[in-house]
Amino acid sequence: MVSRKVPAEKTATREELDRAVPALTDVDLVRLERFAKQRIARIGGAADVRDHMDLLGEAYRLTYEGHRSWNKDVSLLVHLFRTIRSVSSHWAETFATEREQGRDLISTNRDARTDPPPVGQEPVAEREVVNHELVARVKELFADDALAANIIGGLEDGLDGPGIRKLLEIDERKYNAKLRAIRRRLAAEGLKEARKGRQT
Repeated sequence: MVSRKVPAEKTATREELDRAVPALTDVDLVRLERFAKQRIARIGGAADVRDHMDLLGEAYRLTYEGHRSWNKDVSLLVHLFRTIRSVSSHWAETFATEREQGRDLISTNRDARTDPPPVGQEPVAEREVVNHELVARVKELFADDALAANIIGGLEDGLDGPGIRKLLEIDERKYNAKLRAIRRRLAAEGLKEARKGRQT
């Protein structure tokens, strides 16, 4: 799992983390758990026996160990949302790779890599990576634009405009202006518009 290098002067120290984590409100914690549950549901069988608390715990662990440095330009809450999304996407990509390699032994009773999905359950993890190359190209285009990257990440997660604005703590004017800039850039590059990319 690759993360962009955060400049040293913007990277939170362990002491700053020790102060910021307990300062998360009950509402923040509920939002994090809800988002982690959504991501677990999205990746489906790729989660194996891991649940939303495992995903949230991994986000904290990677942050504390410095594998996912907290850039203080954004709030800790936004950082954790981004880390949860990144970790779950990594699990889904690993799942797809293992399936392609014919992995036989898994930790669940049903082999989600070879058995057909139950009736009514879509192969979520496969959808997660089907447009991997396109998603990677879009992320590359906006790698140096944190706001654009976060908006695209929210759209990728199925959030609507109000949800993204609340998460990123921005107003409608700023959101719409950035969304228009994203659309113009994608059109100029000949790429499809981000899913659910309409203004709301």
